[in-house]
Amino acid sequence: MLTIYCGDNVVESRQNFVQHKKRLGDSGIEMTDIPRSDMSDVNAIIHGSASLFNERRAFCCENVLSKKVNRDLLKAAIEDTSVECLVWEGSMDDRSIKRYFPKAKLFVSKLPSNIWKFLDGVYPGNARYLISTLPQLTVAVDEHMVLYLLQRRIKDLILVLKGLSGKRKLAPWQAQNMKNQAIRWGDTDQERLNRLHKMYQKLNDIEIGVKTRSLSYPVQKALDILFSFYVQ
Repeated sequence: MLTIYCGDNVVESRQNFVQHKKRLGDSGIEMTDIPRSDMSDVNAIIHGSASLFNERRAFCCENVLSKKVNRDLLKAAIEDTSVECLVWEGSMDDRSIKRYFPKAKLFVSKLPSNIWKFLDGVYPGNARYLISTLPQLTVAVDEHMVLYLLQRRIKDLILVLKGLSGKRKLAPWQAQNMKNQAIRWGDTDQERLNRLHKMYQKLNDIEIGVKTRSLSYPVQKALDILFSFYVQ
């Protein structure tokens, strides 16, 4: 059985994946993690890891489905076995996953639609809207996820202004929307880039503060302060 956790709300989907692993482990099932670097041996790992003490086994992979070679290897490895396999995928959309693995059990964690309106509203002169909307978002979305999405959006705006595509492919309409949003950051491209780079650095400072536990405020409060200074 193949169970896949995915969706654009990567924080929630990963939490659900970890909880599923824990439930299996607590029930006495022997758990084996398969690193991405070992995917070339996934067939041997699954079929050659019989335990003398526990016949109930489950295998776990993370972020392996975006590469065709890994999809093919995993599909072949689980095709003729009833072994349980859990996958967390944070970089591939659920429609594509369902197309490649139609028999898999999918648990999709979606972000609320108002998060995209919020991200589209990140530009100078719109601080009041952002500050008033943020508390509503963090009721449904983990504040660390909001921080991640803000970092990604500002990075996308910088790349669009520089005429670069980056690793994340944007549809033409998305790229145009990003460009329209980026233009709001100043009168010239250089001014826009300078302001966006400062915003991106401040968001990174918040992330570092979270990771090092040196942040003086909760993430939401830190973002409120950031908006007050950089998108006022």
